[in-house]
Amino acid sequence: MRIAKIEDFVVDAGWRTNSFLKVTTDEGLVGWSEYVGGWLIMGVTDLIHRFADIVIGMDPREVGRITSTLQAVTRAASSAIYRQAMAAIENACLDIKAKALGVPVYRLFGGPFREKIPVYWSHCGSIRVQRADYFEKELGI
Repeated sequence: MRIAKIEDFVVDAGWRTNSFLKVTTDEGLVGWSEYVGGWLIMGVTDLIHRFADIVIGMDPREVGRITSTLQAVTRAASSAIYRQAMAAIENACLDIKAKALGVPVYRLFGGPFREKIPVYWSHCGSIRVQRADYFEKELGI
């Protein structure tokens, strides 16, 4: 199994954009990851495209080898932006590896850490107030 294609997707979420990475293998397995791109951290997508030239043809199940290779290439300039681009590729490869093994990704890390996570919404609708025109016109709410 080899990495055949790497694609990025920037999705308009109304008040911000979301960035996703799709890694496709020559056997048809697809791995996905989400990363912070867009105006918040400019350049991550460009780095992913540069890294694609290196990792296409590598076995996505050999996640450690991919990460080590990318770290070796960027050793002279190891900043957070490089790490984010590497992590996007690494996470998509972990998704592929888990699919190839027929297990959830958390099984690759020894099982789930917890079964439930308490959450809360701290924005209390403030995003909707900031973009009321969008919610009213586009979504009808």
